[in-house]
Amino acid sequence: MQKKKILSRERYSLPDGAWLKTPQAAEALNISRVTLLNQKKEGKFLSGYHFIRLGDKETSPLLWNIPNCRERQAQFEPPQFIQEPS
Repeated sequence: MQKKKILSRERYSLPDGAWLKTPQAAEALNISRVTLLNQKKEGKFLSGYHFIRLGDKETSPLLWNIPNCRERQAQFEPPQFIQEPS
Protein backbone atom coordinates (compact mmCIF):
# COMPACT_ATOMS: atom_id res chain seq x y z
CA MET A 1 0.00 0.00 0.00
CA GLN A 2 1.37 3.39 -1.01
CA LYS A 3 1.36 6.18 1.58
CA LYS A 4 -0.31 9.42 0.62
CA LYS A 5 1.83 12.51 0.85
CA ILE A 6 0.17 15.14 2.95
CA LEU A 7 1.15 18.63 2.00
CA SER A 8 1.32 21.07 4.83
CA ARG A 9 0.31 24.62 4.16
CA GLU A 10 1.75 27.49 6.06
CA ARG A 11 -0.93 29.56 7.69
CA TYR A 12 -0.78 33.28 7.33
CA SER A 13 -2.48 35.58 9.76
CA LEU A 14 -3.58 39.04 8.80
CA PRO A 15 -3.13 42.04 11.07
CA ASP A 16 -6.16 42.75 13.28
CA GLY A 17 -8.60 45.46 12.42
CA ALA A 18 -11.17 46.30 9.78
CA TRP A 19 -10.36 45.31 6.19
CA LEU A 20 -12.30 47.23 3.53
CA LYS A 21 -12.36 47.26 -0.27
CA THR A 22 -10.74 50.24 -1.97
CA PRO A 23 -13.80 52.52 -2.35
CA GLN A 24 -14.90 52.01 1.27
CA ALA A 25 -11.30 52.28 2.53
CA ALA A 26 -10.80 55.61 0.75
CA GLU A 27 -13.98 56.94 2.34
CA ALA A 28 -12.93 55.69 5.80
CA LEU A 29 -9.51 57.34 5.36
CA ASN A 30 -11.08 60.61 4.12
CA ILE A 31 -9.20 60.58 0.82
CA SER A 32 -10.19 59.83 -2.75
CA ARG A 33 -9.81 56.37 -4.27
CA VAL A 34 -7.27 57.80 -6.72
CA THR A 35 -5.20 59.32 -3.89
CA LEU A 36 -5.22 56.00 -2.01
CA LEU A 37 -4.04 54.09 -5.09
CA ASN A 38 -1.41 56.75 -5.87
CA GLN A 39 -0.04 56.47 -2.33
CA LYS A 40 0.14 52.69 -2.75
CA LYS A 41 1.95 53.15 -6.07
CA GLU A 42 4.41 55.55 -4.39
CA GLY A 43 5.26 52.80 -1.89
CA LYS A 44 3.69 54.45 1.14
CA PHE A 45 1.75 51.27 2.02
CA LEU A 46 3.14 47.74 2.48
CA SER A 47 1.52 44.67 0.97
CA GLY A 48 0.35 42.23 3.64
CA TYR A 49 0.29 44.89 6.33
CA HIS A 50 -1.63 47.85 4.90
CA PHE A 51 -3.34 46.02 2.03
CA ILE A 52 -3.75 42.61 0.44
CA ARG A 53 -4.64 41.62 -3.10
CA LEU A 54 -7.58 39.20 -3.37
CA GLY A 55 -6.16 37.43 -6.42
CA ASP A 56 -2.96 36.94 -8.34
CA LYS A 57 -3.69 39.43 -11.11
CA GLU A 58 -2.64 43.08 -11.07
CA THR A 59 -6.31 44.04 -11.48
CA SER A 60 -7.53 41.89 -8.57
CA PRO A 61 -9.42 43.81 -5.87
CA LEU A 62 -7.56 45.04 -2.81
CA LEU A 63 -8.53 44.96 0.85
CA TRP A 64 -7.13 47.66 3.11
CA ASN A 65 -6.40 47.44 6.84
CA ILE A 66 -7.88 50.70 8.08
CA PRO A 67 -6.14 50.98 11.49
CA ASN A 68 -2.72 50.30 9.93
CA CYS A 69 -3.37 52.76 7.09
CA ARG A 70 -4.42 55.47 9.56
CA GLU A 71 -1.28 54.86 11.57
CA ARG A 72 0.80 55.21 8.39
CA GLN A 73 -1.07 58.35 7.29
CA ALA A 74 -0.15 59.99 10.60
CA GLN A 75 3.50 59.65 9.57
CA PHE A 76 3.07 61.41 6.21
CA GLU A 77 4.73 64.78 5.76
CA PRO A 78 2.23 67.64 5.52
CA PRO A 79 1.87 69.17 2.05
CA GLN A 80 4.15 72.09 1.32
CA PHE A 81 2.52 75.18 -0.10
CA ILE A 82 4.45 77.67 -2.17
CA GLN A 83 3.57 81.27 -1.54
CA GLU A 84 3.36 83.40 -4.60
CA PRO A 85 5.17 86.73 -4.41
CA SER A 86 2.83 89.59 -3.61
